Amino acid sequence: MKVCFMCDLHLPFDGNALQYNILNWAIADIKKKEPDCIVYAGDVTCDGDINVYNEFILEMKAIGIPFFYIPGNSDLRNSESADEIKKMASECKNIVADGVVYA
Repeated sequence: MKVCFMCDLHLPFDGNALQYNILNWAIADIKKKEPDCIVYAGDVTCDGDINVYNEFILEMKAIGIPFFYIPGNSDLRNSESADEIKKMASECKNIVADGVVYA
């Protein structure tokens, strides 16, 4: 199984920021490499901007590869959007022997 791992883009509200160039490069690279899934482990945004978070999720889902993500501390900095961002996260669970541990 080929997994693409991403984290810590810290996207700001300014769509002209350098981080968006990096995101576009990463998306093109992911498409070339054709992984089985994409895992994003936190800090999509620099400040928990829900609009930035939503746009990122839409862009990643549009790639058409299964996409799993969890928020990081920067994503949860805005108390007004933190709960909504938490709800959008992928379910996290670990299978240990005969039990399942949810994070």
